[in-house]
Amino acid sequence: MKKHLILCFAATSLLLSACKNDAPTQEEEGTTTSALEAATTPNETPSGEALSSLSGTEVMALSPSIAESAIEWTAGKATGSSHTGSIRLLNGTFNIIRGNLKRGTFDIDMNSITVNGMEADKKADLENHLKSPDFFDVAKHPVGNFEITGAIIPESGAMGATHVIKGNLTLKGITKEITFAANVSVQDKNVVINSTPSFGINRTDWDIKYKSGMLGTVKDEIINDEIIIKLHVVAPLTGAQ
Repeated sequence: MKKHLILCFAATSLLLSACKNDAPTQEEEGTTTSALEAATTPNETPSGEALSSLSGTEVMALSPSIAESAIEWTAGKATGSSHTGSIRLLNGTFNIIRGNLKRGTFDIDMNSITVNGMEADKKADLENHLKSPDFFDVAKHPVGNFEITGAIIPESGAMGATHVIKGNLTLKGITKEITFAANVSVQDKNVVINSTPSFGINRTDWDIKYKSGMLGTVKDEIINDEIIIKLHVVAPLTGAQ
């Protein structure tokens, strides 16, 4: 199956928001959440088979492919510049019960934070800053977590997604509930979860306040509180329990 990275925890959550003055300007993608508002945005029909094609199995426990699963993030400044990057999962499992997504949990490798499209020295500087106490304090909190607590199937075509997923995102030891729309399908002998469209989280909810506007930061230095997330999880059916 073709690899690709899609977010938004991650994060992730999760999940990142350090932007420096030399950041390239680009159009910010995604939407804000209010997750159910985000879920109402029309989206393409998911490829592959419906998850209900697995209804013949009472309970199926799946684990994500770490190599193919990721959280993609976009974070910007009030001036319009932005950065993008990704973060990897450490491990996880989720349950398909009678052809429907139920509970699950995913650990997020906070040390895997990467930044796209920068020269090597600047890339390393920014990645190290994101891991510092100004942001995710990775030395103290190396692992984040997302726990799926529920998945609702909307009326057909009503939200442009197959599921609305609710769960608890933990970063820096702080747990907050998030909700987002997703397409969940069976593709090439994998169960694939894609958040659709991308969705936003407010970093200050996890005590990440560096250069936040809420602190009275000078306008040209403000880093947006919202982080745009795309989540992409691929779990092979081979070896499912």
